[in-house]
Amino acid sequence: MKLTWDWCEMCEKAFIRCPKCGNNSCNGGYGEIDGIKCDVCPIVYQYQRMAYETGAIPETENDIKWMNQKI
Repeated sequence: MKLTWDWCEMCEKAFIRCPKCGNNSCNGGYGEIDGIKCDVCPIVYQYQRMAYETGAIPETENDIKWMNQKI
């Protein structure tokens, strides 16, 4: 599964959308599939946290297009 960045209009920041369940990792929750917590969401949050800690996040919506081609 490919991780991709998306843009949160509310926070005005980039986030990674879970490729398995579609959860918006900006919200701090986990998605569910058939009532079961998604097993990919924790990986998405880890990747996003590392990106924020290292400054490797897209800063604008235009940056997201470029970043998504690189991951």
